[in-house]
Amino acid sequence: MIRKFLDDAQTTILRDAIFASTDPVIIDARTVGANGVILAYYNSPAVPAEKAWRPDMPARDLFIASNLTIFDSLSPGKRDSWNLFLLYAPHDLSKNAWRKVIADVWGASTADTTASFAIFTACTRDITRAEKLLGGNATASEGSGTGVVTAKRLSWSGLLTQDDVNRAMGA
Repeated sequence: MIRKFLDDAQTTILRDAIFASTDPVIIDARTVGANGVILAYYNSPAVPAEKAWRPDMPARDLFIASNLTIFDSLSPGKRDSWNLFLLYAPHDLSKNAWRKVIADVWGASTADTTASFAIFTACTRDITRAEKLLGGNATASEGSGTGVVTAKRLSWSGLLTQDDVNRAMGA
């Protein structure tokens, strides 16, 4: 994953969030200039936990999430499609087209909710507080019935750097 550096608008959003925060950790860190504490806070998992679609889903993780018993029952064409999908991984699962491939292949099985739910779940990851603040604006759901997975499509992802926090704090 290529980290996008913060632009001026994102730096302003981060600065505004830091100075508007009522969290005692941020208030104390802000008061004493402990920018490292602020960095650690924003690079920690979002609370409550939220998921994002993985932008770099490798074939190995897709294969591990696959139910091979159900795979055996798929039509030869669906199995070939899945093999091609794995061959050209990694895939950016924030893209609707790639999630449609999963739904198309695994939705053909009689246990589509179970099979696709496991794969879609594996295609997500926890986001950080910074990602929620700066890039967690759009969501997309996949699956059917009770097997629906909802995750964000991030417009900014990665970890903040000390430089990002220093700029936001005016240091």
